[in-house]
Amino acid sequence: MIHFHTSGRFPARVIFYTMFTFAAMVCAGTYSGGSGTVRDPYRIGTKADWQELISTASDWRTCCI
Repeated sequence: MIHFHTSGRFPARVIFYTMFTFAAMVCAGTYSGGSGTVRDPYRIGTKADWQELISTASDWRTCCI
């Protein structure tokens, strides 16, 4: 059973941290910038970017510089 604090802030904190975590995960896979289109190719500028690209098969047909 979930125990709610008397301040009533427990659900707000859970929602905030969940949204923050989700936003961080979404932004994590964008390499060093770009969106993968012809006009805005992914920017591959670090070793971590290369490793991410190698492990993300769905991005292999996108535009990268």
